[in-house]
Amino acid sequence: MDFFNENLVQRKKTGKDVAIIIGIILLGIILTCALLLFLLGMPIVGQFFLLLIAGVWFLAYRLISGRKVEFEYIVTNSDMDVDKIVAKRKRTRILSLNAKEIEIMAPVNDPDFQREQQNVNIVERMDISSGNPEARRYFAVFMREGKRTMIIFEPTRKMLAIFKRYRPQDVHLAPEDVAEL
Repeated sequence: MDFFNENLVQRKKTGKDVAIIIGIILLGIILTCALLLFLLGMPIVGQFFLLLIAGVWFLAYRLISGRKVEFEYIVTNSDMDVDKIVAKRKRTRILSLNAKEIEIMAPVNDPDFQREQQNVNIVERMDISSGNPEARRYFAVFMREGKRTMIIFEPTRKMLAIFKRYRPQDVHLAPEDVAEL
């Protein structure tokens, strides 16, 4: 019997994202004003004014929409693939993981999370969650390309059941998730 589950998680905009978006808009306004002042004095180049302004704002749109990030988790049997989707136009595989490689998996409010956060042997850390502290977030530690890696993600309950099936001793579930399974 094959197990399959997928979940799409949208990254919450942070203060840094908002500041970047505001900066892009302000830069677009400044460039528009500069082009207006510069190009109106030049009759030959002034014909391309609207085209240049459209180019500035198209670039601003692409940069702003590029701040929209989603993560898609796809679990098939014991394999989990994570894709990063930027602005619904660019998909990149950022992680492939076999559940059998998990050393520990637990909710982020578990005491094991604090211990693993302090662990100096973890070389790579990836937050592939929405960034919402209210969400049901889990962490997992595993070996990836010879490096000990930690991820923070938001699995569905079905994904938790699949991981628990393959690593029952290493996957620790939150009490509310155990009740739902």
